[in-house]
Formats: sequence, structure tokens, C-alpha cells
Amino acid sequence: MKLNLNALVRQLRAAEANEPQFDEEVNPYLLHTVVPMLAQGELTLGQINFNEFDEEDPFTILRYFEWKDNLSRDLYRINSRLCRLPPACTKVRAFL
Repeated sequence: MKLNLNALVRQLRAAEANEPQFDEEVNPYLLHTVVPMLAQGELTLGQINFNEFDEEDPFTILRYFEWKDNLSRDLYRINSRLCRLPPACTKVRAFL
């Protein structure tokens, strides 16, 4: 399989404009306050302001992180496929 770099560059430029977006609203309090504290292992129930989110919000944040994980896996698969392509010589020396 031969890699067409011009086509790849065009597709990557188009992808920047069409960045994937999570289709649900993520509660900013959970995302920017509670999750970092959980990651550091410094969270107690007394530190959580339960008035800042609804009962559905924790499930939404879990779906958000699952969505991000799936994006990472897709990028890893694409990168792996590109790395397996053998290098090909060109007729003209070119710099990207």
C-alpha cells in the first residue's frame, strides 16, 4: 500500500475543522473540580458540593471519559497503521 502524502495532508487539514465533539453537556464543576481531586486521591465526601450537579451528571461524565478513551484508541490504531507502512523512495527530494 502506497501512502499519498498530499491526500493525507488535505484530510488532516479538513479534520482540524471538524474536530469531534461530545454530544452531551458535561458539568464543569465535576470536570474541573471533582475529577482532578479524585485523580490526586484527595477527595472526601465533605469536600463535594452536591448542589453543583444533578444526579445524572456523574453518569454523563463517565460517558464523556469513555468517549475520550475511544478517541485515543482510534488515534492509536491510525498511528499503528501508519507506522507499519514501509518507507518508499521518491523521484524528487521534498521536504514537508
